[in-house]
Amino acid sequence: MRCDGEVIIVGSGIAAMMSAYLLRKSFHVIMITKSDVFASNSFLAQGGIAAPIAEGDDWQAHTADTWKAGAAHGDETSIEMMTKHAVNMIELLDDLGVPFDREESGGYSLGLEGAHGTRRIVHVNGAETGKAVMRALWKAIKDEITLLDRTCVYRFIKNKDEIIGVETDQGSLFAPVTIVATGGCGQMYSVTSNGKEATGDGIALAYRSGAAISDVEFIQFHPTVYAGNEKEKGLLISEAVRGEGGQLITSAGERLQSLKSRDVVSREIFRQEREGHTVHLDLTGISDFERKFPALYKGLNKSDRRTLKPRVTPGAHFLNGGISVDAWGQTSLSRLYAVGEVACTGVHGANRLASNSLLEGLVFAHQAATHIQQTFQPLTAGLFVERDKAEPRSFKLPTREDLQKKMMRYVGIERHARSLWYMNNWFQPFLDTAHYNGPWPERDMFEQANMILLASLITRSAAIRTESRGGHFRADYPNSQDKFQQLIIEWQNGAHMKRQRPTIKELSR
Repeated sequence: MRCDGEVIIVGSGIAAMMSAYLLRKSFHVIMITKSDVFASNSFLAQGGIAAPIAEGDDWQAHTADTWKAGAAHGDETSIEMMTKHAVNMIELLDDLGVPFDREESGGYSLGLEGAHGTRRIVHVNGAETGKAVMRALWKAIKDEITLLDRTCVYRFIKNKDEIIGVETDQGSLFAPVTIVATGGCGQMYSVTSNGKEATGDGIALAYRSGAAISDVEFIQFHPTVYAGNEKEKGLLISEAVRGEGGQLITSAGERLQSLKSRDVVSREIFRQEREGHTVHLDLTGISDFERKFPALYKGLNKSDRRTLKPRVTPGAHFLNGGISVDAWGQTSLSRLYAVGEVACTGVHGANRLASNSLLEGLVFAHQAATHIQQTFQPLTAGLFVERDKAEPRSFKLPTREDLQKKMMRYVGIERHARSLWYMNNWFQPFLDTAHYNGPWPERDMFEQANMILLASLITRSAAIRTESRGGHFRADYPNSQDKFQQLIIEWQNGAHMKRQRPTIKELSR
């Protein structure tokens, strides 16, 4: 049968590019991205990459901080694997020419972020890490892979329980291996730090093909999305700023705890706003803020540049769950891998530790690439007879804005059974369209269907999980976090904890 490439990578963020970098010498790699190659949350990433690189720090301490931030829901084995590989990933990027910030002594300049027990954040130009890493990776791969940009993947091509290619708006492509690395889904919320491309496409594609999905109820809201400039809507003010001395204060003059985990700080700001207060990030305690964080300073409006006290608000930032994968990035479907934010690896648990996202993308790209190189098998001739394309049918979907407002209000930072089941009922007229497996008459409709599908899965999962844990806070179960605090104590005392990873593959379609 026709084989267009040996490895298809869907997406162009850090996990996609690292996968391509590691596989480019062994296979013909085709990278497909629906927008520009640099249009990704990875490119927007500010703070840095967590790595236990300082004297006195080690992977065990990094593992402990990760597991505790994840509210005792993480996979300890996967977390250990990630933290053990962290320093090697920094060295690899260093060799590629990523200009990490350094001290006068020549050592890495390490930042401090929420829920970390020590300084271990390697960064570039204060808060422009993602941009620098992505440019270095692209420079290393651009002449050795095939890039199909502004090309949208609408469907995975399936033969029994294996994926053998993708259907795009430019035609079908076949390959023995497909890696989905499409990132998150922040655009389903009205306030988000995510780029416009983050519409949950990869998870929706995988779910429609029958792949298992896990932990999607755990949405991380970042506490400090800039709220002072409509032109800079979605601008994230990096947690690194608080690590360097930025302080959260309310309009009533109350000082908030700034370096707790993101879920805790986001809920506190949410409650302050509900009581009628605004929350500001006081940057006046950071000496030479303009020099240390030039991109952030440039993003502020003139008034906030003068006062250095911008108003902030929580925004959807990171999906801790996603397509269920094993330690090698393998999904429940043969020949399909998932890496980066689109995947549920178990390392983030119920709440991601700051600056572990780029690290996860790098490490699990390495895991997937290693497994592909060791187990690669060509497609067998005659596996698949391409189906006739169905005629477009009528589609029923709400507006994107209506979905975003409702998700922010009813399935946002705080949740309740009443609001969740209200949303579950609201989705019902749209689910037939959301589960449709293409072809699609236009890309915008495809993205909206993906957001509706994933939003409905998030809502049902949030309704089923009758506890408060990490990024999933149930106002009707506010005290249930006590039980995982006990798990943390037991873990610190030497008990070996394993998370349960139920999937929602069996949810009603």
